[in-house]
Amino acid sequence: MATTVQIDQAGRIVIPKAMRQALELTGGDEVDLIVEGRELRLRAKPSADGLVRKGKLWVKPKTGRAIDPAELQLALERVRDYGQRTAK
Repeated sequence: MATTVQIDQAGRIVIPKAMRQALELTGGDEVDLIVEGRELRLRAKPSADGLVRKGKLWVKPKTGRAIDPAELQLALERVRDYGQRTAK
């Protein structure tokens, strides 16, 4: 999959929806940008737990995968950390 996008005046680009979905990226996820010669490569780094905050709830977008115990532990830690940060 390939596409051409424009850089806006602030230096931003938009990753097309089909590409974000293919990489399972959602708002707040991080990506690595790697410069190799005259190429800029983007490496997807979806959040470890895959959770997204929707209002007061934490939800996991439908991926068709079961949540393993390690993933559940990361999710619980993320929710606790968020609560501690917002309580201050």
